[in-house]
Amino acid sequence: MATLKELSDQIRDDVLNQLVIRRTRTDLQSDLYKDDIKKQGIVFPKIQPPEGLPYEMTGSLAQLFVHTLDVIAPKVTHVDVDENGAREFDFHEEGINCLGYYRYRAIQYLKDAKNRKRYEYDSKRGREGSGSITVDDISERLAGLMELHLVKRLESSRNAFEESLQNLYQNTNNMIRMFERDRIFICPDFDIHKILNSYSESDTGKAFADIKAKMLAYNKKQQTEHNAEYRASDFKGEYLQNLKNDATLIGNLVDEWAKNKQDKKRDTFVKNIESKFLNKKNNPAQKIVVFTECIATQDMLFEFLNDEYPNQVLKITAKNRKDMQETLEANFDANYKGAQKDTYKILVTTDVLAEGVNLHRANTLINYDSPWNSTRLMQRLGRINRIGSTSEKIYSYNFYPSTLGDNQINLYKRTLIKLQAFHNMFGEDSQIYTQDEELVEIERPDFAEAESLDPKIEFITELRDFKEKEPAKYADLLAIKKPVVTAVAQNNGGQNHSGMYSLVQNGFFCVDEAHPAGFYAPNQIAFCRTIRELAKNEMRELSVSEYKDCQQKCLVAFQTQRSNEGLSVKSKTRVNEKDRLSAMKKLDELKKHYPLSAEVFPLFNDIKASVRGNNAPLIRKILDADCNGLLEIDSLLQDWYAMLARKVNGAMPRVNFMLVAKE
Repeated sequence: MATLKELSDQIRDDVLNQLVIRRTRTDLQSDLYKDDIKKQGIVFPKIQPPEGLPYEMTGSLAQLFVHTLDVIAPKVTHVDVDENGAREFDFHEEGINCLGYYRYRAIQYLKDAKNRKRYEYDSKRGREGSGSITVDDISERLAGLMELHLVKRLESSRNAFEESLQNLYQNTNNMIRMFERDRIFICPDFDIHKILNSYSESDTGKAFADIKAKMLAYNKKQQTEHNAEYRASDFKGEYLQNLKNDATLIGNLVDEWAKNKQDKKRDTFVKNIESKFLNKKNNPAQKIVVFTECIATQDMLFEFLNDEYPNQVLKITAKNRKDMQETLEANFDANYKGAQKDTYKILVTTDVLAEGVNLHRANTLINYDSPWNSTRLMQRLGRINRIGSTSEKIYSYNFYPSTLGDNQINLYKRTLIKLQAFHNMFGEDSQIYTQDEELVEIERPDFAEAESLDPKIEFITELRDFKEKEPAKYADLLAIKKPVVTAVAQNNGGQNHSGMYSLVQNGFFCVDEAHPAGFYAPNQIAFCRTIRELAKNEMRELSVSEYKDCQQKCLVAFQTQRSNEGLSVKSKTRVNEKDRLSAMKKLDELKKHYPLSAEVFPLFNDIKASVRGNNAPLIRKILDADCNGLLEIDSLLQDWYAMLARKVNGAMPRVNFMLVAKE
């Protein structure tokens, strides 16, 4: 989590703070906003820590579950996420007793290189037939994704799993049926199995005719050869036997699950309905919302709950949402303007209601399964965690993936990491999915007394007060469009000197004549605080020559900064994360043991920023440097800094200035 926190801090400080104004409830409940919130009558419900709903499979069900995973997940023994967010798999070879998902691997067994090349793809050039993504790559990925899909469905509910298992069984037999008739269609651009399944086996010839007609029409319209018909002889001899082996294994699983009717997850859910979910002490409104990813799981829950609570369970899907919108709002939206109703106390839905709707007459949420996209968890909770909630507290309950299943899909860890990154970057008021999440109060330098309060608030508040007290002056300042130059007499260690400030291309630049060779680029907060202090000093008019000189220096500084940034970007190559962290640590150690002169202190900040940005040549130079026995480090820093300012025609002159983006 240490590296995650560091990356999150960098993204927040360097990117998000420049683009986003974020207010958490901690901010809004502070003294700055307290009166406004009270005046509007706004009350925020308190979110209770998320609670897991453990369930234990024992006896014959546990044995069936383990056996099922051994059969359906022979290849994917672990799934993780790489640095780009793509899934990574560890593979084991499939065998006679485990699925190979050969229904998805037909192109891998084509004999002729020309036929195989038809399905290969050049990911860089964006065209077919070039071979950077081979038929082996495509087949392995499709098989791996189907394994993950089956495990995910198994974790959702036995109903969802059995539905997917039955579909895989049917489609695998469709492939065998095509081989037996020596007409094998491979059509990635449309679903041939939907057509085959719409005909009886005795009408297979008619199904083939429909597929052939659609294939020819599509190929002609799209100018493609992707969709094609083959003979059994076009495939390697072992492919048909592999398909038959898969069909046998799947058929056996279908039979075994049909015999075992146990559902421990559903039993746990039912056991907690009255004791937790509809407990009147915690849930006085007697309304709950249940989310699931799978339609089959939703259907099962609705059917079961409707037997227990007749006519009190509402099921919302993508198909009926529009028709049921009025009923939904009347029963679950606290902001509904019409007559509120209590016809329904339980809402069972998919992520069709994860956003864009108020459900905050309910204060209890149950995630029956965990979505791949962890953002959905925040969106789901946001349906009941809203201004205007009728409850003082919000409760959320989660069924986490089983230990065996999560060993395959790694869903719990991936979800936790993504949510933790959000907490680290933005700060958050509450845990979303698990009590393993660490809530983060963003540390603000020189503003610690406000804890996680956004430090911009003090300046926004000051500006708002100024606007109210001096509307005419505020309007005059707002009307200024051209660059502004001013001078401030500043006392620095007993010596008076002028600091000149200019607005260049929506940025503030400060030219400090006392240190013409220096460089400093603070963030917005540091700039505002500096200007606030300088504004207390005596001010004077600039002469025309001083004005022009200031403008020129600021423009040169601006161009130099852009030049150095460009050189730094050009020099970036892929660098080992361990090396980058080692270079950062080495810089911090040097700063700790060697005093930095005023001349090189700004250079040190630039060097560190470039290392943070993965400047590979600079990182290598820092790591290779022998710092033992150094008396001072000024010359060393200047040497490293030269790597940033070096150009073909020499380095541009630098002046001391400050740059802050204008909001």
